[in-house]
Amino acid sequence: MTQIKNAENVRLFALNSNRPLAENIAHRIGLPLSKASISHFADGEIKITIDESVRGCEGLCDSVRFSPFQTRSILT
Repeated sequence: MTQIKNAENVRLFALNSNRPLAENIAHRIGLPLSKASISHFADGEIKITIDESVRGCEGLCDSVRFSPFQTRSILT
C-alpha cells in the first residue's frame, strides 16, 4: 500500500463513472474519499458540488471517461 505524505492536505473525489475503482484507489493510497454531491442537468451535463472545505488542499478527482463527448461537466 502506498502512503501519501501530508495526507491531511489531500482530498480525493470520486465522480459517478466508477465508484468501486475510486474506493479501491482510496484504500490503496490510504485516503478516505471526500464528500461531493453530483447532480444532472436536463441537457446531460453534470454539476459537482464539493461538500467539504478544500482550502489549502491538493484535490484529486478520479473519473473514468469512455468518450470525451459523453459527458460535459461544470465544477461549482
